[in-house]
Amino acid sequence: MPSGTWLSKFTLISAQNEAITILMDAQTHLPLRRTFQWRDPLYKDKNTDAEEYDNYRPVDGFLTPYSISRFKNDEMVRQYYIVKVSFNQNLPADIWSVDAADRRIKK
Repeated sequence: MPSGTWLSKFTLISAQNEAITILMDAQTHLPLRRTFQWRDPLYKDKNTDAEEYDNYRPVDGFLTPYSISRFKNDEMVRQYYIVKVSFNQNLPADIWSVDAADRRIKK
């Protein structure tokens, strides 16, 4: 996190003791980190999945993270680096059709 960044933190907890926490920049209201915690039913230990969002850039009027890092129990398991983003695109009417998707796949 950049020095001098003001942060807001929100946590919601379910009746099953599952929790989601959102860490946001207090000035821009952009999410910086999303954390989900739950207890393992067998071992009763706490598990954590997290995503960190960084490198925000404006795209069609929306600030969009171009870097996303995923963590499992505080260990990085994956990073995404976005190259191109677009919003409000006209999609074909059959976009959710399984048969149409099969035809679009290059074999």
